[in-house]
Amino acid sequence: MYSLVNSMKNHRQHHLANFSMNLMLIHTCQKIRLVKFHMVISGHFR
Repeated sequence: MYSLVNSMKNHRQHHLANFSMNLMLIHTCQKIRLVKFHMVISGHFR
């Protein structure tokens, strides 16, 4: 019983870590997209 609770705790921590990683990845992708968009507008993109 104790090990079950422990593994559930670990799982939840792991899930939260994955969630924050995904958020950071999405944020970074949006930043890159914005930069590319600005480069296209200013004509530096080739």
